[in-house]
Amino acid sequence: MPAFAAARRFALGRADLILALGVDWDFRLGFGRKGFAQDVKVVQVDIDGAHIGRNRPVDVGIVGDPGGVMEQILNAGAGVAGERPWTAQVAEEERRMEEQARPGMESDAVPIHPQRFAREIRDFLDPDAIVVGDGGDIVGISASILTPRHPGHWLDPGPFGCLGVGPSFAIAAKLAKPDKQVLIVYGDGSFGLNAMEYESAIRQKIPFVGIIGNDGAWGQIKVAQEMLYGAGNAPASGLDPEAPYHKMIEGLGGYGEKVTSPDQIKPALQRAFDAGVPACINVMVDSTLMRRASYLG
Repeated sequence: MPAFAAARRFALGRADLILALGVDWDFRLGFGRKGFAQDVKVVQVDIDGAHIGRNRPVDVGIVGDPGGVMEQILNAGAGVAGERPWTAQVAEEERRMEEQARPGMESDAVPIHPQRFAREIRDFLDPDAIVVGDGGDIVGISASILTPRHPGHWLDPGPFGCLGVGPSFAIAAKLAKPDKQVLIVYGDGSFGLNAMEYESAIRQKIPFVGIIGNDGAWGQIKVAQEMLYGAGNAPASGLDPEAPYHKMIEGLGGYGEKVTSPDQIKPALQRAFDAGVPACINVMVDSTLMRRASYLG
C-alpha cells in the first residue's frame, strides 16, 4: 500500500536523501530534476546499470535487484529508530491535502466534480480490486484518491505515457485474477484510442468495467496549448462530450450507461459489474475543475 500519495511532492521537495528503488526518472518525477530539494543526495538502485544516472546524476548508484538491496538495508538497520518527526511532518501534510480535497470529494455539483467521481469509485470497489489508469488529468486526480491496497493492483501507461492501454491491461488482469474486480479509469480521449478492444473482450467473454471521466477534451493538451496561445486557441484538443461512448459498447454486446449526477455513480458501477460482460460507464465531469482538482503531491 502506498504511503503519502497526496504529499509526495511535499516530501520529495524537502528530503535530504532519496533512495530510488527501480525508479525511472521520467515525466512523472520531473525527469529527476523538478521538485527536488537543491542539495538532495540520491541513491539509485536498478537491476539494469544503464538506468543509473539517466536524466539526472546520482550520488550513489547500485546495480542490483531492488528487492534484494532493500532487504539488505533493512537487515543492516534492524534496531535503529526511524526519524519519526520527519514522518509526522509528511503525515500532517497528507492530512492537510486530504482536507483540502474533501469539499470536492463531497460535492453534489452537476456536472460532476472529478474528485467526487474518484471518491465514489474508491468507496465502491473491493479492497483487492485491480484498477487500470488510462488517461491524463482524470487519472492524476484518481490516483491520489484511489490508492491501491496491494502490490500490482494499480496499472497505468508507465514512463512513456502510452495512452490506450486500458482494455489490454484489463483483459490480462482479469485472466490472471478472474475472481477480482477489474476497473479502468478512463479519460474520454484515451478511451477512443483502443475502444475496439472491447470487441475482443466481449467475444472472449472477459468481463471488466471501464468508467470514463468525460470532460469533452484532451485536457492536459488543451490546457498546455491555451497557456501558450491563449484561451480558445486549442481547436484540435476538443472532443464532443455528448459522444455516446457507452452506446458503442452496447452495440458490441457489452453493457453501457451514461451518468450525469454523482449519486448515480455507485448504482451504475453495481449494474455494470453485475452485468457480467465488458461494460462502459460514461460519466459527465466538470471540465472547468479538472486541472484545479488534482491534488497529487
